[in-house]
Amino acid sequence: MIGVPQRPVWTQAVIDPDSGRYLVNRLDPLLFSVKTPGISNAEKTGPYMHNGVYNTMEEVVRFYRVGGGVGIGINIP
Repeated sequence: MIGVPQRPVWTQAVIDPDSGRYLVNRLDPLLFSVKTPGISNAEKTGPYMHNGVYNTMEEVVRFYRVGGGVGIGINIP
């Protein structure tokens, strides 16, 4: 789990409450998991992440560079 935030903030973020595939199959490993789309033309298809929280690819790269959700303050079990 990478911890996608609700809003595009870079500190004290809150995880998006969408529990993903867990709603369909109540298995703990599926909590917050979402289908990953293909990456063809990814630079042209914003917004990004399953909830559209980031508008640019630069924001997505920054999110991963700082350590995902943990890097922006989300407590991930």
